[in-house]
Order: sequence, then C-alpha cells, then structure tokens
Amino acid sequence: MAATKINIDWITSLFPNGTPPVATKWNGAGMTIEMKCAAGSVPGSYSVAYDSYLILHDGLENHTLTLILKLNLNPYIPTGVLPAMRMPVLDADNRVFLARPFTNAEWTKFVADFKRECFNWRRQFWLVPPQGYKGFDVKVGPRTMRPNIYCNLFIDVVNQASSAHSTINVVNLDGNDASTRLGFTEQNLRAGAFRSHATLYSNYDKDPNRQLTTPDNAGGQTQVNNFSTIAHEIGHALGLPHIGVTHKDPLCNMAALLQRTLPAGSTVPAIFNGGTNSNACYGHLALPERGANIMGGGMTWHASNAAPWAARIALHTFTTPSDWSVSTSKLPPQAV
Repeated sequence: MAATKINIDWITSLFPNGTPPVATKWNGAGMTIEMKCAAGSVPGSYSVAYDSYLILHDGLENHTLTLILKLNLNPYIPTGVLPAMRMPVLDADNRVFLARPFTNAEWTKFVADFKRECFNWRRQFWLVPPQGYKGFDVKVGPRTMRPNIYCNLFIDVVNQASSAHSTINVVNLDGNDASTRLGFTEQNLRAGAFRSHATLYSNYDKDPNRQLTTPDNAGGQTQVNNFSTIAHEIGHALGLPHIGVTHKDPLCNMAALLQRTLPAGSTVPAIFNGGTNSNACYGHLALPERGANIMGGGMTWHASNAAPWAARIALHTFTTPSDWSVSTSKLPPQAV
C-alpha cells in the first residue's frame, strides 16, 4: 500500500492548547531522542501534552517513535466510601446523573479495560522519511538501509495528578436512578446515554459496545456495533479534533461558523448543533470514510489520524511534518 503525504491541514487542525515539548536527551549524533511535556494536570482542565521517545534500531527493522501519555484516572467518588453514597454529576449535555462509589474490584477492572481500549491505537501507522533525509539511514554490510518510523502509543496510568499530563474523572453511574428518574435502560447507558467527554468518563465506556449509525453523502449508512468511546477520547487527548474538522468538510465548517457567529441560544438544524462537536463534524452526510473513522463514529483509522506522531517527529528531526508520508500498513526498511 502506498504511503500518503502528510497534509499540513492535518497538523494545523490539531488542538492549539498543547503544552510545548522540551528536548531532554540526544544521541551521539546529536539527534533528539527524548522530548517531554510538563506534567501536573489540573483536574477538570484540558490541555494536550505527551512525552515522546525515539528508539533507533539496526536497520533490519523500523525505528520507533513512542508517544507516552500519562493519565491520572480519578474515581469521581473515592473507592472505599459508604456504598450507599450518591453524588450528582453533569454529562457533556449538562444532564444530571447520580454516581455511586466503585468497589475496589470494579475500579481494578475499569483500569484494566481502559488500557485494553487504548491498545486500539497500536500498529496503525508507519511514517516514511522525506526522500532526501538521511538521518535515519543505517549501514548494514555493503548496503545502506532507510528504516521507516513505527508510531507507537504507551498509556501510563499514574496515581497522582501532579505526575500526569491529564486527569480524567470516572463516574460509576447509578443505573436505578437513571432508569426511574431519566427513563434510561441499561442498554441506553451502554449505548452512550451518558455523554462522556475528554475529562469525564463513565463506567460504561470501558466496553466497546456502542452502536452508531452515520449517514453519508451517497445516501448510504455506516453501521458500527463496537464503537469505543475510550479510543475516541484518547484521540482527543493526543490533540486530534473530530474527523470533519481535520478534513475541513463543508458541513462541519458550517457548524463551526454557526457556533461562532449566532447568538447564544439560537436554533440551528440538528446536524449543526454543537459546532465542532456536532454530527456534521462526526462525519454525517460526508464521505463514508469520515463516519467510519475513529474520530467520527467508527473504528477505522486514516493517515490523518497520525498527525500527532508526524508533528512530533518533525520536532525530533528538525524537519517539517509535510515532508513526511504515512502508511496505515507496515512498510519494511528500504535499501537506498
């Protein structure tokens, strides 16, 4: 499969609230092999930050760029409090739910399942160096090999906000209250009736069992039966907006424009409601591949989703992201 040239729009669409990385280690040739962002997240706030490590191999296998995202998962109600305790919590749509404490066993399972969902981002991208760039070339016998860059992601769940790039509160929803007061069944909750966001997850997010249907611009529909809210939100933690924003899709652009220009409380067609969080930016009535994408309403990956790695490799190598290409299938090192 041919590699796709990095589009500079994919880079400029990344969330602008990132923490600047600082180079902290170099190899003998002067190449930056480690970059770090300051930790110490403020619960409830949101900024994009992650460390990166460049691991160089022997030329017979690809080099590796690992992004390390340190996350503090914080139970909304601390484990160990009285099981009867309940606290109100607002979801992304400002609806009031009640949360109950996690048991120790429930919390342990949530963290394990959270890590499993993050693994969806592994083995999705390989960056191809610019044609004239020789910084990664390796001499193997009489040949000169040019490895590509495998894009790896490591999620480090840390116990303290002071050690984390981001803190995420996690609520354990009271299903009985959601049923009697709001009319939501267990299946509704599993399908995302509680709207999570970048700094607030629910206990139901650990299971990729949401069913989403996205209508496309050809009159068809993309049906996904195992949408992973956590995998989607990890994309946001890496700085990726919704897929329609990345690709500047016309209806998504319109939704953003309406959000910026109309007075608060104005009524707009449902597809535009929410601006860059609207259905238009999730890929509704756009190309089928938009709705199928992880940053839309699906579980597939596009070259544009590699933008965080492309932006960071450019800093490691003093190149520009648009000089690079990305493949969504493994490409072996090439002789040059």
